[in-house]
Amino acid sequence: MGKKKSRAAGINKKDLTERLAYRAGIPKVRAAEYINTLTHIISDALLSGKKVTISDFGTFTLSTRSAFKGYDPSNNKTIQVPRRIIPVFRAGKMLKNALNLPMLRNISLTQPQQIRAEFTRLVDPSDENLLVAQNYLIQLDDAKPITATNVEIEHQEEYSDSNSKELKKGVRSIRINFPEHLLEKKSKLQIQNPPQDLSGNRSETPIFWPRK
Repeated sequence: MGKKKSRAAGINKKDLTERLAYRAGIPKVRAAEYINTLTHIISDALLSGKKVTISDFGTFTLSTRSAFKGYDPSNNKTIQVPRRIIPVFRAGKMLKNALNLPMLRNISLTQPQQIRAEFTRLVDPSDENLLVAQNYLIQLDDAKPITATNVEIEHQEEYSDSNSKELKKGVRSIRINFPEHLLEKKSKLQIQNPPQDLSGNRSETPIFWPRK
Protein backbone atom coordinates (compact mmCIF):
# COMPACT_ATOMS: atom_id res chain seq x y z
CA MET A 1 0.00 0.00 0.00
CA GLY A 2 1.58 3.29 -1.11
CA LYS A 3 2.22 6.17 1.23
CA LYS A 4 -0.02 9.19 1.13
CA LYS A 5 1.68 12.16 -0.52
CA SER A 6 2.58 15.08 1.71
CA ARG A 7 0.61 18.27 1.13
CA ALA A 8 3.84 20.22 1.49
CA ALA A 9 5.41 18.47 -1.52
CA GLY A 10 4.43 21.29 -3.87
CA ILE A 11 1.61 22.57 -6.05
CA ASN A 12 0.75 21.72 -9.63
CA LYS A 13 -1.12 23.49 -12.42
CA LYS A 14 -4.48 22.37 -11.07
CA ASP A 15 -3.63 23.82 -7.66
CA LEU A 16 -2.54 27.10 -9.24
CA THR A 17 -5.79 27.26 -11.19
CA GLU A 18 -7.92 26.69 -8.09
CA ARG A 19 -6.02 29.28 -6.05
CA LEU A 20 -6.15 31.90 -8.79
CA ALA A 21 -9.88 31.30 -9.23
CA TYR A 22 -10.51 31.66 -5.49
CA ARG A 23 -8.36 34.73 -4.90
CA ALA A 24 -9.46 36.58 -8.04
CA GLY A 25 -13.11 35.54 -7.67
CA ILE A 26 -13.32 34.10 -11.20
CA PRO A 27 -14.43 30.71 -12.63
CA LYS A 28 -11.80 27.96 -12.72
CA VAL A 29 -12.12 27.75 -16.52
CA ARG A 30 -11.19 31.42 -16.82
CA ALA A 31 -8.33 31.02 -14.34
CA ALA A 32 -6.93 28.11 -16.38
CA GLU A 33 -7.10 30.27 -19.53
CA TYR A 34 -5.15 33.04 -17.80
CA ILE A 35 -2.42 30.65 -16.63
CA ASN A 36 -2.13 29.07 -20.10
CA THR A 37 -1.96 32.49 -21.74
CA LEU A 38 0.75 33.70 -19.36
CA THR A 39 2.93 30.62 -19.88
CA HIS A 40 2.52 30.87 -23.66
CA ILE A 41 3.48 34.55 -23.67
CA ILE A 42 6.61 33.87 -21.61
CA SER A 43 7.55 30.86 -23.75
CA ASP A 44 7.05 32.73 -27.04
CA ALA A 45 9.14 35.65 -25.81
CA LEU A 46 12.00 33.37 -24.76
CA LEU A 47 11.86 31.49 -28.06
CA SER A 48 12.29 34.79 -29.88
CA GLY A 49 15.34 35.58 -27.78
CA LYS A 50 13.70 38.16 -25.53
CA LYS A 51 14.14 38.55 -21.79
CA VAL A 52 10.93 38.55 -19.73
CA THR A 53 10.93 40.72 -16.60
CA ILE A 54 8.07 40.83 -14.10
CA SER A 55 8.83 43.83 -11.90
CA ASP A 56 9.87 42.86 -8.34
CA PHE A 57 9.06 39.18 -9.00
CA GLY A 58 11.88 38.05 -11.27
CA THR A 59 13.34 37.66 -14.74
CA PHE A 60 13.16 34.80 -17.24
CA THR A 61 16.12 34.48 -19.61
CA LEU A 62 17.89 31.88 -21.76
CA SER A 63 21.32 30.49 -21.00
CA THR A 64 23.62 28.33 -23.10
CA ARG A 65 25.09 25.19 -21.58
CA SER A 66 28.28 24.22 -23.39
CA ALA A 67 28.85 20.71 -24.71
CA PHE A 68 30.66 18.39 -22.33
CA LYS A 69 31.74 14.79 -21.92
CA GLY A 70 29.36 12.66 -19.91
CA TYR A 71 29.03 9.06 -18.74
CA ASP A 72 26.50 6.46 -19.88
CA PRO A 73 25.88 4.09 -16.92
CA SER A 74 24.20 1.50 -19.17
CA ASN A 75 27.40 0.63 -21.06
CA ASN A 76 30.13 2.35 -19.00
CA LYS A 77 31.11 4.48 -21.98
CA THR A 78 31.97 8.14 -22.27
CA ILE A 79 29.51 10.14 -24.35
CA GLN A 80 29.46 13.66 -25.75
CA VAL A 81 26.57 15.73 -24.39
CA PRO A 82 25.66 18.39 -26.98
CA ARG A 83 25.33 22.11 -26.36
CA ARG A 84 21.92 23.07 -24.98
CA ILE A 85 19.88 26.21 -24.44
CA ILE A 86 18.09 26.24 -21.09
CA PRO A 87 15.61 28.65 -19.46
CA VAL A 88 16.78 30.47 -16.33
CA PHE A 89 14.74 32.29 -13.69
CA ARG A 90 16.32 34.91 -11.43
CA ALA A 91 14.23 36.08 -8.49
CA GLY A 92 13.63 39.80 -8.00
CA LYS A 93 14.35 41.74 -4.82
CA MET A 94 10.74 41.81 -3.61
CA LEU A 95 10.35 38.05 -4.08
CA LYS A 96 13.60 37.38 -2.22
CA ASN A 97 12.43 39.56 0.67
CA ALA A 98 9.05 37.83 0.79
CA LEU A 99 10.64 34.37 0.88
CA ASN A 100 12.81 35.38 3.83
CA LEU A 101 10.18 36.98 6.03
CA PRO A 102 10.83 35.79 9.60
CA MET A 103 7.67 34.46 11.22
CA LEU A 104 6.82 33.40 14.76
CA ARG A 105 3.71 31.26 15.12
CA ASN A 106 2.00 31.21 18.51
CA ILE A 107 -1.42 29.57 18.68
CA SER A 108 -3.60 29.88 21.78
CA LEU A 109 -7.30 29.42 22.56
CA THR A 110 -8.86 32.74 23.58
CA GLN A 111 -12.56 31.79 23.66
CA PRO A 112 -14.47 28.51 23.16
CA GLN A 113 -15.01 29.27 19.48
CA GLN A 114 -11.89 31.22 18.69
CA ILE A 115 -8.24 30.57 18.04
CA ARG A 116 -5.56 33.24 18.05
CA ALA A 117 -2.55 33.15 15.75
CA GLU A 118 0.25 35.63 16.35
CA PHE A 119 2.71 36.31 13.56
CA THR A 120 5.98 38.21 13.63
CA ARG A 121 7.20 39.22 10.20
CA LEU A 122 8.99 41.96 8.32
CA VAL A 123 6.60 44.57 6.99
CA ASP A 124 6.85 47.65 4.81
CA PRO A 125 5.50 50.72 6.67
CA SER A 126 4.77 52.47 3.38
CA ASP A 127 2.35 49.77 2.23
CA GLU A 128 -1.09 50.23 3.78
CA ASN A 129 -2.37 47.12 1.99
CA LEU A 130 -0.47 44.95 4.45
CA LEU A 131 -3.43 45.26 6.81
CA VAL A 132 -6.06 44.17 4.27
CA ALA A 133 -7.96 40.98 5.13
CA GLN A 134 -11.66 40.12 5.23
CA ASN A 135 -12.17 36.39 4.88
CA TYR A 136 -10.00 33.37 5.57
CA LEU A 137 -10.51 30.00 3.93
CA ILE A 138 -9.82 27.38 6.61
CA GLN A 139 -8.83 23.90 5.45
CA LEU A 140 -8.86 20.96 7.85
CA ASP A 141 -7.14 17.72 6.94
CA ASP A 142 -9.63 15.31 5.35
CA ALA A 143 -12.44 17.86 5.59
CA LYS A 144 -14.18 20.27 3.28
CA PRO A 145 -12.95 23.89 3.36
CA ILE A 146 -15.05 26.38 5.32
CA THR A 147 -14.93 30.14 5.16
CA ALA A 148 -14.24 31.79 8.52
CA THR A 149 -15.64 35.30 8.71
CA ASN A 150 -15.40 37.83 11.53
CA VAL A 151 -11.63 37.87 11.30
CA GLU A 152 -9.93 40.50 13.44
CA ILE A 153 -6.44 41.84 12.80
CA GLU A 154 -4.42 43.76 15.37
CA HIS A 155 -1.23 45.34 14.12
CA GLN A 156 1.47 46.85 16.35
CA GLU A 157 4.75 48.21 15.08
CA GLU A 158 7.50 50.70 15.89
CA TYR A 159 9.50 52.70 13.36
CA SER A 160 12.20 55.30 13.91
CA ASP A 161 11.21 57.12 10.71
CA SER A 162 7.64 56.93 9.40
CA ASN A 163 8.78 57.99 5.92
CA SER A 164 11.52 55.39 5.69
CA LYS A 165 11.04 52.39 3.40
CA GLU A 166 13.54 50.37 5.39
CA LEU A 167 12.10 47.06 6.52
CA LYS A 168 11.34 46.89 10.23
CA LYS A 169 9.93 44.18 12.45
CA GLY A 170 6.21 44.30 13.21
CA VAL A 171 3.76 42.09 15.07
CA ARG A 172 0.43 41.02 13.67
CA SER A 173 -2.21 39.15 15.66
CA ILE A 174 -5.00 37.32 13.88
CA ARG A 175 -8.10 35.94 15.56
CA ILE A 176 -10.26 33.52 13.62
CA ASN A 177 -13.80 32.54 14.60
CA PHE A 178 -15.12 29.17 13.47
CA PRO A 179 -17.85 26.66 14.50
CA GLU A 180 -17.42 25.00 17.87
CA HIS A 181 -17.61 21.46 16.46
CA LEU A 182 -14.30 22.06 14.70
CA LEU A 183 -12.58 22.31 18.07
CA GLU A 184 -13.01 18.55 18.35
CA LYS A 185 -10.83 18.05 15.28
CA LYS A 186 -7.23 17.19 16.15
CA SER A 187 -5.85 18.15 12.78
CA LYS A 188 -3.97 20.88 10.99
CA LEU A 189 -5.69 24.09 10.00
CA GLN A 190 -4.54 25.75 6.80
CA ILE A 191 -5.05 29.46 6.21
CA GLN A 192 -5.31 29.74 2.43
CA ASN A 193 -5.98 33.48 2.31
CA PRO A 194 -3.88 35.30 4.95
CA PRO A 195 -3.18 39.06 4.85
CA GLN A 196 -0.99 40.40 2.08
CA ASP A 197 2.72 40.20 2.76
CA LEU A 198 5.58 42.26 1.42
CA SER A 199 5.33 40.66 -2.02
CA GLY A 200 1.77 41.94 -2.43
CA ASN A 201 0.48 38.37 -2.57
CA ARG A 202 -1.15 36.16 0.01
CA SER A 203 1.08 33.21 0.83
CA GLU A 204 -0.11 30.10 2.67
CA THR A 205 0.51 30.01 6.40
CA PRO A 206 -0.11 26.70 8.19
CA ILE A 207 -1.31 26.78 11.79
CA PHE A 208 -1.95 23.83 14.06
CA TRP A 209 -4.65 22.80 16.52
CA PRO A 210 -4.37 21.77 19.28
CA ARG A 211 -1.26 23.65 20.38
CA LYS A 212 1.56 21.29 21.33
